[in-house]
Amino acid sequence: MSGSWPGPPAADGAVPAALPAAAARALGVRPGDALAVTDRLTGTTRRVVLTGTFEVAPRDARRWPDGDLLAAGRRAGGETVAYGPLVVDPAALAGERVEGRWRAEPGTAGLRAGDADAVAAALRALPAALPGAQVDAPLLDALDGVRRPLLAGRASTLVPAVQVALLALLALAHSARLVAEHRAGEAGLLRARGLSRAGWLGLAAREALLVAAPGALLAPPLAALLLRALGLREGAAPPAAWAVSLAVAVAGALVLVLPSAAQGAAAAPARVRPLLRPGGDAALLAVVALAGLALWQLERYGSPLASDGDGVRVDPLLVVAPALGLLAAALLALRAVPWAAGAWARRAARGPGLLPALAGWQVSRRPARYTGPALVLVLALSVGALAVVLSSSWRAAERDQADFAAGADVRAVAGTGQGDLRATARGAGASAVLPVLRRQERRAGGDRTLLAVDAAAAPAVVRLREDLAGAPLADLLAPLVAGRPQPPALALGGGGRLSAEVALRRSRTAAPPRSSLPPALAGPAGRTAAVEDAAVVSAVLRDADGLLARRPLGTVPVDGRARTVAAELPGGHDLLALEASYAVPQLVDAAAPPARLHLDLAGAALGGAPLDLGGWTARVVPAPGLSAAPEVLAARASGAAARVTALSGADDGRGRAVVLGLAPGPVAAPAPLPAVVTRALADGAGAGPGDLLDLGVPGARVQARVEHVVEALPTVDPGAYGGVLVDLPSYAVAVHAALAEVPGPTETWASAPAGGGAALAAALRADPQLAGGEVVERAALRAAYADDPVAVGVSGALLIAFACGLAFALVGLAVDAAVAVRERRAELAVLRALGTPPSALARLLAGEQVALVVVGTLLGVLLGTAVAALVVPAVTVAAGGTRPVPPVLVVAPWGPLALLAAGVGGALVLLVLAAAALARRSGAGGLR
Repeated sequence: MSGSWPGPPAADGAVPAALPAAAARALGVRPGDALAVTDRLTGTTRRVVLTGTFEVAPRDARRWPDGDLLAAGRRAGGETVAYGPLVVDPAALAGERVEGRWRAEPGTAGLRAGDADAVAAALRALPAALPGAQVDAPLLDALDGVRRPLLAGRASTLVPAVQVALLALLALAHSARLVAEHRAGEAGLLRARGLSRAGWLGLAAREALLVAAPGALLAPPLAALLLRALGLREGAAPPAAWAVSLAVAVAGALVLVLPSAAQGAAAAPARVRPLLRPGGDAALLAVVALAGLALWQLERYGSPLASDGDGVRVDPLLVVAPALGLLAAALLALRAVPWAAGAWARRAARGPGLLPALAGWQVSRRPARYTGPALVLVLALSVGALAVVLSSSWRAAERDQADFAAGADVRAVAGTGQGDLRATARGAGASAVLPVLRRQERRAGGDRTLLAVDAAAAPAVVRLREDLAGAPLADLLAPLVAGRPQPPALALGGGGRLSAEVALRRSRTAAPPRSSLPPALAGPAGRTAAVEDAAVVSAVLRDADGLLARRPLGTVPVDGRARTVAAELPGGHDLLALEASYAVPQLVDAAAPPARLHLDLAGAALGGAPLDLGGWTARVVPAPGLSAAPEVLAARASGAAARVTALSGADDGRGRAVVLGLAPGPVAAPAPLPAVVTRALADGAGAGPGDLLDLGVPGARVQARVEHVVEALPTVDPGAYGGVLVDLPSYAVAVHAALAEVPGPTETWASAPAGGGAALAAALRADPQLAGGEVVERAALRAAYADDPVAVGVSGALLIAFACGLAFALVGLAVDAAVAVRERRAELAVLRALGTPPSALARLLAGEQVALVVVGTLLGVLLGTAVAALVVPAVTVAAGGTRPVPPVLVVAPWGPLALLAAGVGGALVLLVLAAAALARRSGAGGLR
């Protein structure tokens, strides 16, 4: 705060007021100065005395109405520029019609994710609790926006949970089948002694409960204890956890009982069929059909979430889709194992050795024994491969999202809407700098974005994934550079002082213009403000990058007297025009002769040398919506002098500006600009290469010709109406030709040297021209995306699922090997008696298991990678729970996948050695 806080109005009616420091600097006032402020509705003028200035940090300005204006002090919009706000004592508003606003912010210290629905319900009840007040609750929109990512996170973490459950049930089913086969003789004996089917089922159910009940009772408290130890959740397990635990226990008990139920139904001991038989056509077709339907739905919705009349919800079918896809792929692949083993046995039988043929014959004769553990192994490796591919793809997607949102290594957006920070960026060490103009065009279904960039410099700065562009960026932008217009211009060389004598007079057939605003408050951005009954003379320059800028030369009253106007012009620039902007007179009598404006310019000089104006032409550019249009009647230029006579035009008294200009040659109407458009815009407009689009420049018709159609443009939302990209120098020349306005960059993009992004961003933040804007650093944005809890949670959950599945597979293989050795004791003893050495028997069993492991490992990794290509784009979500922008590219890191397969194979070597040892002992024991 500088000065003092305003008090009540003075006796003479003067109103003390405070002003943001940025607004005071823009208006050129300081404490003690007086301003005349006119109410544009009533025409009442009040004298305001500035008592002090203050500054509000951008992070605090959001708490106030018009917070952007409070922080920046200036806001341009349409044909007006707002300065302020003026802060006065409440007494200054006595008797006035005022609006009171009350703002409340929630205390978030004790707010948890589960409270979002309750808080939203309370906010929806506010309008009824505050009758007569208009309630605006942005927090409600924020909560609605939070609900989707919360649901997406929960749904995404359910995906690996379902896979763990599937692996557990399959491993349990295989173990139950082995136990049932082992007890087949016992079951037959009990049935022969009169045990009923119900009695046998009751016995099996009690045994299943002894296995399932401890898990159902211990799982919820153990999970709560683990979460408490990790600092993720306090308190006991919720009812939902107990319900899930009970459901899983019941499912496990059923899996244990079903094989015994099949035995109990038989009159004699029977071989128990597996729960999921790879050879069963009906079951296989059902699983494949259900998996196909689920994967199709998942691809259609793009995430495990579905929308209905009540909003967004988790769709169970979409959650189980990845697990069903893995199961269907594994079943289809393993169905070929018995056929392959039989073919191997027939081929080996023609050879000299018995053991290779015996191994193939065993696998083809008893496929259920081998495909059961193989199915669990394949699914476990598939989940592991899915975890590796998903983690790599998600990390790559996060980097792509950060690059797309940033657009460049560093992007600075000026808070005032006009800010050229190229010099600051170059001074801070930027390796390449790109000026950018962004303009949003509001439409019913969303915004259409115009990006105007220096097309020659863009390839070195802009970050755009090549698959989105369809071609290298330099090739896309080459037509934009080649199509740059070349307006008439005078090269300034080394620059110098430009001076001239200018006189303006108007035929008094119309009332002088009336404006209730100070000179600095009139005129749109890019056009010099018109002064009441005076003209602002300026020079329009073009720099080495092709950007236009206006350099004020002075103000000349419209009184017929010559005034000297002058300014220093920089070297390396071109002079495009000398222009006088004046306020249009008010139309008083439509029958009166139109007013004329006479401009006399003499003694034009640059750097002390006369400026030859021969060949220069005159033009007049009106503001849109005038009552009577201006027109050049006569113009003559020779040597260092020029004279122009024009109809000045007429208005309704709002003081809009008209520009009377002199240019080194005829200014042509703007031709269509070469452009690159997004797919959404092209589809919405029905346009393709070669077609014309209107760029929506207010007050003028500036068109673009489509050169290329791309999937997306960096920093532009590809939804709604998409965006269009044009060359900024070309756009500036076209807008100046149409409206005499000089559009400048609103953003500055820069490429930083390695490790220099943070320093460059800090330098841009310190530039006063930023004025409450923002600086986006790509590296920092990447780090923020990498902290996405959903990505970390899903990747971690998949790795846990893989570890659990691998443990299930290892246990299943060990049990299967032990049972196989026990069941084949007689067979092994016979082979031993025939002279087969124990080492050969060990190799027989080891070969069977190694073949199983190799096939299962390779199939698992390949199938997991293939299913990941279908599933990863759908289960990868952005921070808002929506599809990432740009779309996800599936990344299959073959190095980590190979390490995964090798690591699992190494672990299974221990099982092979154990099987070999058992074979030696079993062979010897069988002979005794």
